[in-house]
Order: sequence, then structure tokens, then C-alpha cells
Amino acid sequence: MTTTDKIKEEYLNHTRKLLYDYPDVLRTFEQLWQSGKFREAYICVDEAVRKLGIVLSSEQRKADEAFYWEVVN
Repeated sequence: MTTTDKIKEEYLNHTRKLLYDYPDVLRTFEQLWQSGKFREAYICVDEAVRKLGIVLSSEQRKADEAFYWEVVN
């Protein structure tokens, strides 16, 4: 497993936990993820976090930053 794959896996796991109480957003995220649209999936999560006022834990923030810099950017 490559470093990028590990970062994707970690981000996916953290995002599923983060959006557990928001099934519509989670469903949209999962669809984008399965389609390989990682940038769009990231934007979906970022917008949901902002609109819903979700606070990221330090682990989630680290996973978010790693995913952004390794995969999205």
C-alpha cells in the first residue's frame, strides 16, 4: 500500500465517522468517492463542515490536511 493509499484510507474512515449523523451528505460523499472524484468529495465534506458547523477533532484535521496536500492539491 502506497502512502497515498494510506492517506486516502485514513481520510475515508475519518469522514465516515464525521458524517455519520448526516446521511444525505455522507451518501453524496460516498458516491463521489466511489467515482474517483476525490477533489469533489473533499469539497463536499468541506462545504458540509462549514455549513453545519461541524468541529473536527485533531485527528480528523490531520487526516483532512494530509488528504488535501497529497491527493486534492
